Amino acid sequence: MTDNNPRPFNVYLASEATASLDSFEGIPEIAPEATSDRLQLKYGWQQKLHGSLDSFSDIAPGLLLAGGVALIATYLAKWVGTSVMYQLACLTAALAAIRLGTSFLQIRNLGLRPLAIGLAAANLVGAASIGLIHLFLK
Repeated sequence: MTDNNPRPFNVYLASEATASLDSFEGIPEIAPEATSDRLQLKYGWQQKLHGSLDSFSDIAPGLLLAGGVALIATYLAKWVGTSVMYQLACLTAALAAIRLGTSFLQIRNLGLRPLAIGLAAANLVGAASIGLIHLFLK
């Protein structure tokens, strides 16, 4: 194929020649909403049921995705709470004891009274927590 034009084609110099470049060749046109001749519902309840199922089909993928993410997050939260955070809690208590300079000799010299008060306070907090959990979950 020979071209009689001595200059090569340049889009910036010959802008009128680029009018065909913005065509949507190969891209299908958006079809109007499909209607089926075989879907002629006879009763009103059938039309309502079909309409509600059609509406539900619009949101069903989002609901399934949200449910799946929630299910995965539940199991992931249980794993993080039981394995990762338990180890961090033990490490935090050990580092706090080191920083405060706590030794077993000092604890033994204090006697049993501070230990009993701490144990009573821990039992009170635990009982209050269990009571509130049962109160709000039932």
